[in-house]
Amino acid sequence: MSPNDVLRETAQPVDEIGEEEQRLAELMINTMEKAGGVGLSAPQVGVSKRISVVKLDRPSAEEEILVMVNPEITEREGNVSRTEGCISVSRKEWGIEVARSERVTVKYQTLEGEEIVLEEEGWNARVIQHEIEHLDGILITDYAKPFKMTPELIVAISICVVALVIDIRFLLRQRGRQKDEGL
Repeated sequence: MSPNDVLRETAQPVDEIGEEEQRLAELMINTMEKAGGVGLSAPQVGVSKRISVVKLDRPSAEEEILVMVNPEITEREGNVSRTEGCISVSRKEWGIEVARSERVTVKYQTLEGEEIVLEEEGWNARVIQHEIEHLDGILITDYAKPFKMTPELIVAISICVVALVIDIRFLLRQRGRQKDEGL
């Protein structure tokens, strides 16, 4: 199975947290940092496990990296749209508008097996939602709106084509006059 296939599947829950999950989390943190990302989920490195890492934006100078095993959003509040990028899609596909909850409560396990309930808002909530969607086989490209030809767009294109034809005819006449005048 290629990593791309894993990206489109629902990741498998982690039943027991052991050395393999510890190493995977370490690999994911290193990969996220090398890619300049702020989050990464196991399917993005070709592994079908419900593990995500997120670099939380905190006011302190110290960065906080959250490792979530079997994360689940239990509450949502608000709605805000913002453009997003993702290290799993080409940069050409970045800038897709995605509506997400402004505030979320997420329940997850730590690598030590401790169950945590965390409430985040703003940027941190957005990144957590993005990474959990990776665990469910959802990419930001799924939010892209398909191109739709509307009557207004047809009129606008027609106007541009007519203007272009007029400009070309004018230039051709000018060139013809210059030839007649020997220029």
